[in-house]
Amino acid sequence: MPKQMLRQPKPPRPTNAELQILRVLWQRGPSTVRDVTASEAATRRRMVTDLAKRAFGGSTVRLVLHALAATPATAPELDQIRKLLDEKKKGEPS
Repeated sequence: MPKQMLRQPKPPRPTNAELQILRVLWQRGPSTVRDVTASEAATRRRMVTDLAKRAFGGSTVRLVLHALAATPATAPELDQIRKLLDEKKKGEPS
């Protein structure tokens, strides 16, 4: 078969998770897994804070109620939420 007839397979497309990791690496340069995870956690916190301010007038309660109404939590997730709420009520760090 002539060379021009052979098709090179397309390189695999990165998943959304892989792209997220790549963005952190492009921004920060060489990083450890811990650095990437910390960066992702900080980004999520900023996004949730911004969402609460912009869409819910700064109300965490409204944000959580809307989130649970839109995507109901499983029983284990509700247990985890209750545990976090109990910790917050006692003043324990999460």
